[in-house]
Amino acid sequence: MRPTRKTNFILCSLLLLLAVACAPQATPPPAATGAAVSPGAPKADWEVQWDNLVRNARNEGELYIYGAIAPETTQLVGREFYKKFGIRVNWVVGRTNEVLEKLLNEQRNNIYLADVLTDFTMSAMNYLKPRGVLRPLEPELILPDVKDTSKWFMGKLWWVDKERTHIAYSAFAMPAIVVNTDLVKKGEIQSMRDLLAPKWKGKIILDDPTVSSGGNSWLTAMGEKIMDLNFLRELAKQEPLILRNGRQEVEWVAWGKYPIGLGQSSAEIATFKRAGAPIEIITPKEGTWLSQSRGALSLLPPDKTPHPNAARLYFNWALTKEGQTLLAEGEGYQSAREDVPTDLVDVTSVRHPGIKYHDTITLEFNLKKEEYLKIGKEIFGHLLK
Repeated sequence: MRPTRKTNFILCSLLLLLAVACAPQATPPPAATGAAVSPGAPKADWEVQWDNLVRNARNEGELYIYGAIAPETTQLVGREFYKKFGIRVNWVVGRTNEVLEKLLNEQRNNIYLADVLTDFTMSAMNYLKPRGVLRPLEPELILPDVKDTSKWFMGKLWWVDKERTHIAYSAFAMPAIVVNTDLVKKGEIQSMRDLLAPKWKGKIILDDPTVSSGGNSWLTAMGEKIMDLNFLRELAKQEPLILRNGRQEVEWVAWGKYPIGLGQSSAEIATFKRAGAPIEIITPKEGTWLSQSRGALSLLPPDKTPHPNAARLYFNWALTKEGQTLLAEGEGYQSAREDVPTDLVDVTSVRHPGIKYHDTITLEFNLKKEEYLKIGKEIFGHLLK
C-alpha cells in the first residue's frame, strides 16, 4: 500500500472528503478533568499548563485532522470540540491509502496542513515513522485524568510502538469462534482444542489466512498469543473450508450450512445477530485477542504543523472520558478507557469480566502478520480452491 510519486497530487486531493464540522458559537472551556481546587488556592503546574494551552489554541482557532474516520464521528466530535473550546475542526478523510498519499505528497511539496493523524492503520503508522512524520507523544500529555493508568484497561496507556509515537484509544474483543446455536450445543465448545473433535471435520469455515484479512489476524493471534503452530497444523487436518468473502462466511454459519466459523468480522456477526440469526460468539477458555481497528492517534512534529497548540489540545481532550465517549459513539468500538459507557457500541465486541484478553495492539504484532501470511500458505495452502 506504499504511495507512489506518480499519483497526481490534485487528483489524490479530489478523492478525499473534506468535512468542516463546527457549531454556531463557541463557549468558554470548562475546568479540565482533575482534582477540584479550592478558591484562592494556587494552581497546580498542570492547570497552569492547560490554561496556557487552551488560550494559545483558541488564538490558532482551528486544526486539521487527517484519517479514515466515519462521517458520524466527524460531525459529533467536531461539533462538541467547537462548543467546548471554540476551535474549528477541519477533517480530511478518506481511505487510509488515499489520506496517506495526500499527506506525503503535501510534504514533498513543502505543504504542511495536517495537525493530527487519527484512525490510520498500524501499517500506515509503521510506514510514516522512519520518515520523521511522527513525534513522541508522552511529553504531550497534560491532564492527570488521561495519565492515570487506573482509568485504562489492563492498567496502562495503550502505546502502540516503543517510541510512543502512536497511542490506541480503542481496545475491543475480537471473535475467536462464531457458531450456529442450532447446530452447536451450549457448552459443547469451551476450548480451542474442542474444534479438533472428529465430528467437526469438514464443518468449519476459515477466512482465508493467506491474504491480509480477518483470517490472517485470527491466525496470527492463535499462533503467537492464544495457541501455537502445532494447534494450527492439527486444525488444518480438520479440512476447514477457506473463503475470502466475510459476509458469505457469516451467512453460511447463520443458515446452518456450516456450524462453525473462524476469523470472521464482528461487525458482520452483529448484523446477522441483530436480524435474529441463531449465531453466537464463543470465547474459549484460552481467551481471545484485542484490536484497536483504526482507533489511535498521532501528532506531527511541531515545526511541520500549522496549529501545534490546537493539535495538542485535541490530543489530550480526545483521551478524556468525554472525548472517548464521543469517539466510541461515533465509531462503534469500545474505548480502552474503563469508565466509558458501552451502551452505544457494538455489543459483539465488548470486553467482559472473567475472560482472558491478549494484547495484540502493538506494531510488533502487526509486523508478525506478514510472517503469518507465509505460515498460512504453508499450513492451509493445500486447502485453497
